[in-house]
Amino acid sequence: MSSYYDVSRYLDMTLEKVSMSKEPELRPTVSFQILLHNKSDRLVESDSVKYAIYFNLPKEDNNLEFKVVARGSILTKFLIDAGSSLPITLEVEIPHIRVLYLSKIIQSLIEGKLEIYAFFDQIPVPYQPPFSRDYILTHEYLPDFPISGMVCKFIEFRIPIEEWKVFAKRVENFFFGLKQN
Repeated sequence: MSSYYDVSRYLDMTLEKVSMSKEPELRPTVSFQILLHNKSDRLVESDSVKYAIYFNLPKEDNNLEFKVVARGSILTKFLIDAGSSLPITLEVEIPHIRVLYLSKIIQSLIEGKLEIYAFFDQIPVPYQPPFSRDYILTHEYLPDFPISGMVCKFIEFRIPIEEWKVFAKRVENFFFGLKQN
């Protein structure tokens, strides 16, 4: 397995939008529209994205703490041109029971954090003779622009409780409709 270097000065991520599934579904989802920015002057190819969602949940002593609600990963193979941005959507499934539980214990604004690790396995680097790519890798020389990289980002988000309650009601109706059939 190759080493991944922090390439945040070349690549960045921003959260554009958070939305919940509009139609009742067997698997309720919260979608995160992420924008990947290539701030470098080179083409990059993505490898995969790993993520976790944390919600700020009440504890027994009336304090709050961030707890993981869902996590997952997607394999993404796409190219981002130099200086360009690319939108991707992370669709995170949250089990019915958890959606209903969260709507009972959270009474105000839903605060959360999205933790993302984006891996870039192929970041082309132009090499000039006499240094070949093999020579650089063998001698563990890291060029200015690494051959592989990772961007880690914690993005805070908020969901109005009213929107979550509407989402939870749709999930509840669908869930209990399945049980009756």
